[in-house]
Amino acid sequence: TEAELKAWKEAGLRYFYFRPNYLHNRTMLPFGREKFICDAHHLFRRYGSLGDFFDSCTTTAATKFEIYAALRLCAKPETTFEEIAADWYATFGAASACVRRYYERVRARCDREFPKVVARLAAKGIEYVDDSHFSRNVHELHTVAELKDDLAVLESFDGTGLEGEAKRKFDDLKLCARHYVMTLETLLSKGEEDKARLIAFRAQHKTLFSQNWWTQWNKGEYWLWDGSKEKADYENSAITTWMDDWELNAAKAR
Repeated sequence: TEAELKAWKEAGLRYFYFRPNYLHNRTMLPFGREKFICDAHHLFRRYGSLGDFFDSCTTTAATKFEIYAALRLCAKPETTFEEIAADWYATFGAASACVRRYYERVRARCDREFPKVVARLAAKGIEYVDDSHFSRNVHELHTVAELKDDLAVLESFDGTGLEGEAKRKFDDLKLCARHYVMTLETLLSKGEEDKARLIAFRAQHKTLFSQNWWTQWNKGEYWLWDGSKEKADYENSAITTWMDDWELNAAKAR
């Protein structure tokens, strides 16, 4: 990417806007790309970028840190990742040090595994990774055991003394960490009991998992559940699934 930027500068490029698809990925698992987004932003600024145009920031509970980082950079482009991260951790109050350990652990793993995913895609002839590739491959960044260890980091902190926004955010982060474990377990097992348990959890916490792809089928997750379905099959047909039936029956019960 930097070689291309240098070539454009040599060809006379002065200013441009950076328009990535990083946040349009519908991921239901931790993405760990907050520093990656900041690094890319600053790289492009060095070559004349006037700002970032993110494609339809379809926020999920899994990408709140990434969204926060992108918004901070839009408001103050020169802000460093270290400044952004410190401010984000501080919003968790007394749990800030624990939350820092959690995010640093997830980020280190994603930094390690993400290039492997990109390399596998490149071997298939996919040169530029887009939002659908994030959705379809983010599960490769984690193992169930690693996600359980992530959750254990958060659960090691006694949050009973937290209050207000710090308590809400910390409790939500723990719910997300539990959700990640359940999601990957279900994606791997495809067992009916795991599916029912996962959807019941999502429905129970629908205020947190407010985006519709957390509580019903979405493109990224559907591809993972049923690898035999191609994108066109999903987009061009009125698919009903066990989840649609579950939602319908739950609505009737209510």
